[in-house]
Amino acid sequence: MYTRLFQVWKDTKHLNPIIWLGAMSLVLFSQFSVAEEPSSNAIYVSGRAAVAAVPDKLSMNLYIEEQNLSVAKAKQIVDAKTDRLLQSIFQFGIDQENVQSYQIEIHPYYENTPQNLNKQNGFMVSRTFKITLENWDNFDALIDKALGLGVTRVGQIRTEVSDSYSLYLLALEKAVEQARAKARILAKQADRKLGKIIEIREQGGYQFVAHEAMSLSAKRSQPGSQDIEASVSVSFELK
Repeated sequence: MYTRLFQVWKDTKHLNPIIWLGAMSLVLFSQFSVAEEPSSNAIYVSGRAAVAAVPDKLSMNLYIEEQNLSVAKAKQIVDAKTDRLLQSIFQFGIDQENVQSYQIEIHPYYENTPQNLNKQNGFMVSRTFKITLENWDNFDALIDKALGLGVTRVGQIRTEVSDSYSLYLLALEKAVEQARAKARILAKQADRKLGKIIEIREQGGYQFVAHEAMSLSAKRSQPGSQDIEASVSVSFELK
């Protein structure tokens, strides 16, 4: 296309600027119009596949909260509970790199009065623990132990698959296989033979998604399974 444009420029550069601009625009339009015409010797299909995966990691937040008229006293109590909780957590074989406990918050604590007024009643000190478990067998026992040591809330429970990216690549490969199977069927209906891949595009790409874990209950907690999906769009040559 660039060779043709250069030739047109040489042949028309002596013309009136308006006429020259019109000639160049016509050449560009014709080039792009031809490029955008769909080929009758190609077939376009999409493919989608999913790979089932069993989560092997679990992350959660534990909260220790203490309300007191004195900030210093409330923090002292939270710190004492923190020390006992961390000691217990490490006894479960959880590595230090899988435990975060630096987030602490201090703010005024308000209560509603019979007159529906907010009245400050001391302060609330809280510390958040972010824990990642690599052994599901420890989950229920850890929760029970943590609640017994002063944890007031459990939240943000998420399940993860540690090799999710490799499983996504497997799903991507299966999506291409599905697209090829669909294209082969369509080509047969058109009395044509399927040729090589002309173009392939990944749709969406890899996205890590943490899933909500199953709710806590008296029964033993189980991770279940989740699907890792991949999608592609493919064009094949038709013979």
